[in-house]
Amino acid sequence: MSNINTSSPANQAINTAPAKNKNKRASNLCVWLACLLCIISWCTLIWSNGYAALALAVCSVALGFIGAHGNSTGYKRFATTSIIASTVLLVIVAAYLMVLKFGLGV
Repeated sequence: MSNINTSSPANQAINTAPAKNKNKRASNLCVWLACLLCIISWCTLIWSNGYAALALAVCSVALGFIGAHGNSTGYKRFATTSIIASTVLLVIVAAYLMVLKFGLGV
């Protein structure tokens, strides 16, 4: 027979502790999706429409911020890189569109 008291508050807290791996995996997936959307948005800017590239870049920035809450330093840096690359695209395309729409009146 075992002399372990399973009804103590410490043991109950261990048994009811939430699993952190599921949240960590979701955060890592967001970082990878942010990077993928960043690359797709730059390719969309090259071969397609600037408005579609803006929309994809905004999604990439949002996923990068969600993924930056992960525990790993490498994934945080990866998310930061994706956020910076997407924000550069946002600034460049938004400035170009504002010059065309308001500056030149096209």
